[in-house]
Amino acid sequence: MIYKMVALKGFKRAIIGVYDEAGKKVINKFEFTRKDGEGGSVSADISGLAGEQIKLSAGDGDYYVAQAGVGDVKVKLTLMDLSDEIIAAISGHKTEVSGLNAVGSNSVAPYCSLVLESTTLGEKPYYTGFSKGKFTIDSAKMETSETGKINIESDTELEFGAISDENGDSYKYGTGADKFAPMEKYAFPNFTGVAEKKLVGK
Repeated sequence: MIYKMVALKGFKRAIIGVYDEAGKKVINKFEFTRKDGEGGSVSADISGLAGEQIKLSAGDGDYYVAQAGVGDVKVKLTLMDLSDEIIAAISGHKTEVSGLNAVGSNSVAPYCSLVLESTTLGEKPYYTGFSKGKFTIDSAKMETSETGKINIESDTELEFGAISDENGDSYKYGTGADKFAPMEKYAFPNFTGVAEKKLVGK
């Protein structure tokens, strides 16, 4: 994880919730953590955490700085070995009877939520959560393998655009294992199922 609010090490997991069409209830949840043969979380880069500063001048110098709220909060999320089923679920791609995913003018991404887990230098879990936003997948890459080398394009790059909740909060964070339960309640409202952990389509 690249952003720094406290000293962090590593990126243990990402959890994505998918809302219903009304955007009121999380009906599906996917957990991305390292597991042999099933991929995992690679990196998260959060931006837009600070609002724009406006400086007022007087007497040939700075007089007052106005700053409130947040900017355009976004998360660039990289996951390894992401399955077609999960890509379709979080991006609004339509899965046809044939099993193929269709993408076009009728594709509408659902609202999603996101929780990221890292670890502090004191070995405590650190959570950052976003209650609502939408994912976009803007590109895919393929490259030939050279003789004697194997080229693997295993990472999927997603961008999550967060919006504020009913209280005007764009995200929440906290340190310690006891913060996970309230973070789940914040990010995955009314969810009663079990997070799907399998990352590859089988």
